[in-house]
Amino acid sequence: MALAIIGLGLNDERDITVRGLELVKNADVVFVETYTSFLQVPWSRLKEFYGKDVQFADRDVVENKAEELILKPALTKDVVLLVAGDPLSATTHTDLIARAKQHGIQVTVVHNTSVMTVVADTGLSLYKFGKIYPELNLAYNWIRKFPRTSPAPGMAAARYGHVMILVSHVDGNDWLVHDGNSGGGLTRR
Repeated sequence: MALAIIGLGLNDERDITVRGLELVKNADVVFVETYTSFLQVPWSRLKEFYGKDVQFADRDVVENKAEELILKPALTKDVVLLVAGDPLSATTHTDLIARAKQHGIQVTVVHNTSVMTVVADTGLSLYKFGKIYPELNLAYNWIRKFPRTSPAPGMAAARYGHVMILVSHVDGNDWLVHDGNSGGGLTRR
């Protein structure tokens, strides 16, 4: 069974991607998270359009009760968490992904439009903010500036231009890691 964290886009219930809609339609449990971003439509329209009972997930549910209400059911059922905008715009959701992976739960992230890209409607382009400098690269600086330490689950690690989260120790120098920078956020050895 699995957890899918699905971006809803920025406008209404119809902004969900086809892939996201398929996951919702096949889900056993559906939550809508409502505190990291604002929905532009009444909650009831989500229920009607998706043909599912959509449960409300406030900050307390996502941050403090996720183990019981989201992750435990995802061990035996397909659970969906709907998020306005793009799901990885908030660290709350990356934390939930890391916790799910620690439980061995398969996680799927379905991205969608976010404020970071819609800003182009104003005439601004992300390139207008200036040239990209390698010195500002998180992984590059992490390796250069932070001292080495003994690894432990939940810690961040940097290697080859990627910052990863250590999920669990496998054997020797091998770790299971969550690498959000490659291939749709894979967890691999």
